[in-house]
Amino acid sequence: MTKRYTYLIGMLFSALLIFSAPTYAEITGQLRFTLKAAEMGDAEAQFYLGMAYDEGDGVEVDHAKAVEWYQKAADQGFARAQYNLAISYDEGEGVELDDQMAIFWYTKAAEQNHRNAQNNLGVMYEDGEGTEVDYEKAIYWYTKSAENGNSQAQYNLAMMYRNGLGMEVNKIEAYAWFAIAAENGKANADTRRKEVWKELSKEERREARALAKQYIDLYSDYEDDEDEDLW
Repeated sequence: MTKRYTYLIGMLFSALLIFSAPTYAEITGQLRFTLKAAEMGDAEAQFYLGMAYDEGDGVEVDHAKAVEWYQKAADQGFARAQYNLAISYDEGEGVELDDQMAIFWYTKAAEQNHRNAQNNLGVMYEDGEGTEVDYEKAIYWYTKSAENGNSQAQYNLAMMYRNGLGMEVNKIEAYAWFAIAAENGKANADTRRKEVWKELSKEERREARALAKQYIDLYSDYEDDEDEDLW
């Protein structure tokens, strides 16, 4: 299955640093403010400073320093830092690749309802990365993420239902999850939805349509959580 590797884009310092069309000097000045807050132990500032090093915003790109700051914020329980730290271990960027550490930090963030971490954790369990293959846990985390509006998790969960991984094949559930994933913009989801549709009986189609409508009403993507400044 596919992970959703997500890092902050756009206004890197939104919610902490607000400025329009800044010059390099202005960015550097703002970064000094963030650095001071981070050094004083502010977890959110530590997270944003890590992002600055990851993206090269106001500083030279330095993934190792990014990891250092993510670690500080993650240790304080900051979910977005825990997620980015997991990504760093998962990708081996700024730190030695370590699937078990990736699972550890994905879990920390997932337990705080970070939907992208929930999806990526599901992938780790489905594919057996850093752990034994465990379809039951994969389904659990995909479901959590899917119900939080993550289109990739909705697609991954639909594939589990369609292929009968860790469960009986359920084409009605597969159709419904493909439908909501397509509604939320997931590439290929509508193609998969149409494929499943052809395999359903007339009665199953009625049931699948009703379930898809229910899921679309319940689990459409939303823009009111911190995760939405990530892509």
